[in-house]
Amino acid sequence: MVNETDHTHYHYCNLDRMVTWCLHYPEELPNIKKKIATTD
Repeated sequence: MVNETDHTHYHYCNLDRMVTWCLHYPEELPNIKKKIATTD
């Protein structure tokens, strides 16, 4: 069973923001992927 906590809500909000951003600015995704690869 999953407990609904502030922590869970926080992660859901971040995921929602990220998906919304990706839908509105898809042209920036390649640059983001490059930055992740160079810093990870």
